[in-house]
Amino acid sequence: MKDYYYCLDGVTVNGPLSAAEIRELLESKTLTAETLVCSAGEKDWVPLNAISLPQVETLKAPSTETAEETADKDNDTTVDLKAIASAGNDEDDDHDDHNEEQGITKSKLISAIRKDLDLLWKAQRESIIAEIKNVHLSEEYETTRKEAKLTKQRVREAVFAYWQKSKMYHIWIDELVWKECDIQRKLKGDDCESKYEDACNWLEKARLIDKAGCYCFKKDKEYLYIGKAGGGDSNLGKRLTNHKRSVYFEQATHLRVIIPRHKTWISKLERLLLLAYPETRYNEATPNRGNNPADNILDFIEKEMNDLLADG
Repeated sequence: MKDYYYCLDGVTVNGPLSAAEIRELLESKTLTAETLVCSAGEKDWVPLNAISLPQVETLKAPSTETAEETADKDNDTTVDLKAIASAGNDEDDDHDDHNEEQGITKSKLISAIRKDLDLLWKAQRESIIAEIKNVHLSEEYETTRKEAKLTKQRVREAVFAYWQKSKMYHIWIDELVWKECDIQRKLKGDDCESKYEDACNWLEKARLIDKAGCYCFKKDKEYLYIGKAGGGDSNLGKRLTNHKRSVYFEQATHLRVIIPRHKTWISKLERLLLLAYPETRYNEATPNRGNNPADNILDFIEKEMNDLLADG
């Protein structure tokens, strides 16, 4: 897929950017139809409205299979869809507006990541050249290498921000669960005891009380606590009993329950939920990294950045 560069002031060249990123900047009015752009590998600068941007590749769509459709496939969690439907579900719409706040755009985040990676690459390149010439590395690039820890942290933070803006966490979460098994309840009652009883009655009616999954205590759209429940003696019913008189039930207005298609995916699901909602009030730390799409990509980025800092 072709990349593009753009220039706003006749001097500063920005890029390379993908067609999708150019479209986003155009939609946000950072660019206009008259902005000068140049396709990668070409020399001529032309107005944006003079080029035809290629169609943008779409992300892999999350699975839309139902529990019934996957019943004869490789899964180890069975649910009663009629019972879930009968128990009721208060629609959770914060998937759609959680990351719509104003601020830096996705394209600007990618540009910031590119800039930091270029710093590391230039420092590595000049380090190799300095060795060839048998001279000391210039102070500018030596400083870049010394400050690499800060640079890598900036990249990680920009990656997290990009995933929030693009709602990537929700895409990954949706891939782990049946579409009918991400439900929530507006809790009835004024105290811990009554809210606890209402939550348990709801899960009993949905036939989920003895299932394994993740649960989220919410105060309206604010996440108070995200936890996981395994099978056996650590199922959803047992976990709620443990929280019966906790501040979670005291302050919560809603309870969200998410059942993964496989029990082995519970920790993965919990980790992605905590990354998706980093402002959760009472979770002190996220679970250990690993075995989920976000951490797999972070590990790859870390390895590649470390390679850029290794002496040639």
